[in-house]
Amino acid sequence: MKKNLKIWILLTGIMLIGGAATAQSKTEPVLASRPNIIFLLSDDHAWDVMGHRGDPVAKTPHLDQMASDGVSFLNVHHASPICLPSRAAILSGRHESANMVGFNNPYNLSFSVKEFGEAFPAVLRASGYYTGYIGKYHFTVKDKKAYKGTRAKQLKVIDGVPQPEYEGDQLSSFFDVWRGVPGQGKYWNEGYYGTQKGKHSSQVRADQAIAFLHEAKARKEPFFLTVGFKAPHGPWREKETVDPRFYEWYRDIQMPVRNNMTWTDFEKLPASVKAGYRGSGFNRAGKVSQLYSERNRAQAKGQVIPLERLGKINDAKPDAKSDAFDLYGHTFFRDEAVFQETMRIYYSLVSGMDHAIGRIRAELESLGIADNTVVVYMSDNGSFLGARMLSGKELLYAESARSPLIVVDPRLPQHRAGATSKTLLSAIDLAPTMLELADAKIPSSMQGQSIVPALLDPAAVLHQAVFIENFYTGMGWGSSPENKKIKKEMGNFQSRAVVTDRYKYIRYDNTKPVIEELFDLKADPGESSNVAANPELKKVLELMREHMRRITSENDENRKAYSVPELADDKKKSKPGVMTPLWDL
Repeated sequence: MKKNLKIWILLTGIMLIGGAATAQSKTEPVLASRPNIIFLLSDDHAWDVMGHRGDPVAKTPHLDQMASDGVSFLNVHHASPICLPSRAAILSGRHESANMVGFNNPYNLSFSVKEFGEAFPAVLRASGYYTGYIGKYHFTVKDKKAYKGTRAKQLKVIDGVPQPEYEGDQLSSFFDVWRGVPGQGKYWNEGYYGTQKGKHSSQVRADQAIAFLHEAKARKEPFFLTVGFKAPHGPWREKETVDPRFYEWYRDIQMPVRNNMTWTDFEKLPASVKAGYRGSGFNRAGKVSQLYSERNRAQAKGQVIPLERLGKINDAKPDAKSDAFDLYGHTFFRDEAVFQETMRIYYSLVSGMDHAIGRIRAELESLGIADNTVVVYMSDNGSFLGARMLSGKELLYAESARSPLIVVDPRLPQHRAGATSKTLLSAIDLAPTMLELADAKIPSSMQGQSIVPALLDPAAVLHQAVFIENFYTGMGWGSSPENKKIKKEMGNFQSRAVVTDRYKYIRYDNTKPVIEELFDLKADPGESSNVAANPELKKVLELMREHMRRITSENDENRKAYSVPELADDKKKSKPGVMTPLWDL
């Protein structure tokens, strides 16, 4: 079925029946223009920290309104749940081990100009869209694909304009309007591009988006705009990182604790994660350095404290000179008061971003262009927020690897407003979706599937399985002799996962021995009980391994076809496999 026919279906509200559709009728309206598209991309927003997802305290009225006006997707998985490789995967529609854009060897490369020419914003521009980028982006584009092309350096600002992180970065040249902020950016006192200093960055993003909308409305062509928020990414240690207006919403609230924020859940994690993961709060000796609040004493008095009693794990107090524990993990769990304050800051950042999104959508209405503008919201990765006694992301469990996704398309049939879909999706599906919505050609390099069928039919099936991977292992191990010894003995926590409608399989390839985890998502949606050793599920386990072999092989072929030929330094060759025991399944 041709893409433009699907667009007509969206416009007229005709549903596909049995996969067949008749030719375009004479009564169908004339499409004056392709839709405008706004892509709102947050950072570290857990998929369920929104009012409409059932969070008991989250104040997100504008995201909730988007869910009421559009379609919410409840089964979306990040391709690589950490900022840089996730954003690269979203825009290119390709997995990290295919596009090679990430933090760690062997995938710490830039995009080439040729490659990014097939990323969906570039294709939209080439097909006639007026395009803009605002806020965080985090990766680079060079003439040819280059090693060590993605590590952020200190940001230089000349006349209020942030300069590219690396000489030769050409990402800005792919957009008509560029207001990109490299690296992590700041929450306060940016002043970039002549914006007002002393304003929170979430509101600055809204100001810039509104300015873009006014300019774009006056043009004849449709527009596409990406808004990259820093929120709710850390730092979470000081309430000054948030807009005080939104911090007041949570000041006196007891913040929620996830059901799996227990020592029992932590103990189930692989030893390499417990000893080396940056969000686990371990010191360099591999022992827990935090002390937790007593709960039994309170329970004996009939009181309820939202932290499980963990007792005193390590009598030694943390020593800043000798302990290499990560500050995020340590600060997050030092005691209940710190945990509560951290959560208030996180939720305040979410609410401030939500407010900015509300301003952008209100401006669409004010300008009279809301009826032909598709608005898409998602995050680049999740956040543990204490689940499994972890902070951070990048591990492949649900808290880190699931994504919020809301699509508001005013051309959809009215009965689809407020709908939800459990269709299995990947973040790499966003790129072909954007192009299909715009009736633009989808490059053969893209690995995702357009979700347009799922916008119309909540039961649509697009994937047998989706793939997630993590190559990031930094900031947790440290460089001490003790850490190096532990890392050598345990291996690291690079991992891959496949998810189907029923099961999730996670494989830690570099542990010794290799660790396999299998979760029955129907019986165990919280991914708490590893059933990989269950003999009754032997066939399921082998099927999940086969899905992993197939998708990994597809990534290898995609990488060879679209990435490896573009390497700037031909002395360095791409390894055909990611990890030594890759095929030892």
